[in-house]
Amino acid sequence: MKNLPLKLFLSLVIFAFILIFTMVVTTTKLFLDNVIEEQHKQREVIERNIFMQLSEMDSAHAYFSQLEDEEMRKGLYELRDYYEENPDVHTWDLEEIAKKYAPREFYVINAENQVEVTTHEPSENFDFNECCSEFVRLIQERLPTDEFYFDGLENSAATRDAWMYSYLATPDHRYLLEFGIRFGDTSVAKYFGYEETVDNLLANNEGLRDLRILTYEGFALNFSSDLMTVDDLNADIRRAYYNAIETGKVAEVRKTLQDGYIETHRFLPYKAEETRGNATQRIIYAKYDNIEELAISEKNSRIFSWMAGVGIITAVIAMLIILKIFTKTIRLATYDTLTGAYNRASYLQHMNSLIESRGANPIGLMLVDLDNFKKLNDEYGHAEGDVALRELTTILKDVVQKKGYVVRFGGDEFGIVYERANEDKLQAAAQNILQRVRTQHDKNPLWAILSVSIGATLQKESREAELELFKRADEALYMSKRQGKDTYTYLLHDEKRND
Repeated sequence: MKNLPLKLFLSLVIFAFILIFTMVVTTTKLFLDNVIEEQHKQREVIERNIFMQLSEMDSAHAYFSQLEDEEMRKGLYELRDYYEENPDVHTWDLEEIAKKYAPREFYVINAENQVEVTTHEPSENFDFNECCSEFVRLIQERLPTDEFYFDGLENSAATRDAWMYSYLATPDHRYLLEFGIRFGDTSVAKYFGYEETVDNLLANNEGLRDLRILTYEGFALNFSSDLMTVDDLNADIRRAYYNAIETGKVAEVRKTLQDGYIETHRFLPYKAEETRGNATQRIIYAKYDNIEELAISEKNSRIFSWMAGVGIITAVIAMLIILKIFTKTIRLATYDTLTGAYNRASYLQHMNSLIESRGANPIGLMLVDLDNFKKLNDEYGHAEGDVALRELTTILKDVVQKKGYVVRFGGDEFGIVYERANEDKLQAAAQNILQRVRTQHDKNPLWAILSVSIGATLQKESREAELELFKRADEALYMSKRQGKDTYTYLLHDEKRND
């Protein structure tokens, strides 16, 4: 008892420190949450403004593009008529065509998605199969038709800059005739260019550091030397771009750099109101930073600095005490931290309780071992091994549901305890597990080398100890392994059954 005052004093000190720390954390969190909320609101306003300006620009493009549409339509029908007179496109006077239809470039695309002939030198012999899956799909859709297509704004696969294109198939549908004009050479570009629009958005929106308009083929409509296609982005950011395309939803990547500087890369799906070609669907790439947030945080950090220092010391002291008190409890935690299954300690506790209170139905114990798990770890690494263990746990839980519970004894060995079991239930569960694991082979290449061996048994009598039950199930498991794995053995007394 002589140490009780000291213990009480220490407890009060700890309580006071924890209280201060809680106040610091809570106040800081509320402040940061408010800053982040304001930042999100600001970004919502910025992005609404981006969409509004793009929509206005697309409407202007659609209006002014009608003139170009008519010119291209007229020219392609003239060349289509000429094709009926002379279907050998290799004999056509490309120099004369270039002169007649300048500043437009002329292309003939064959059924193999390749440029057969063209007036555009960078596109000679160009193979769209190597770069542009979406455009290849459009080629194959349009070749069998007799319709004229004007796609409006696209990116040149050869030069990557913005062009306007139109298409018309030949009467025999062997070729797709194409006109293209560089966007910078059109009248609409003088008044509604992407670069000018983007520059205006960047200049008038605080926190917006970069803005690109990307097509689904990955080209930037407003490109620069450092970002012409999505391939110029790093891998993590590029994955977010493809995720936005796949899901049709906003994708975001946050990059934490030096001194708390954070770059937020957002990809916003956008579809023009008038459907025309590949560039109808776009991804708006907006890059933000947190410079404003850092400035506010720096201004307010002095207010909380002394409280934060006390809070850190309090946290260390509190954690040391908590760690000391609960070390034993942590070791006896109910669940396995990797898989979420019960651990051995909770298994023994629950098993003994079941044996004490068991009714008329015997307890069933099934042991499941993941075959070739060491080989998986050696070839693919422990991270993939952990994934396999979690996936197996999911399968076992799905099979067992509420009829029992799943245990991980350690490594690649699992157990299933059935409170009310019989031989038929154990066999049905084992067959289900084997089938589910075999199905994984087709879904995930990592599972191609994996299988499971299963051994099971029932209590001989109501008071049979857990140890005896486990030994018999373990013997059944190793019978399955000796028989070549990927099988199930049921053992009761001296008789066994295999599946």
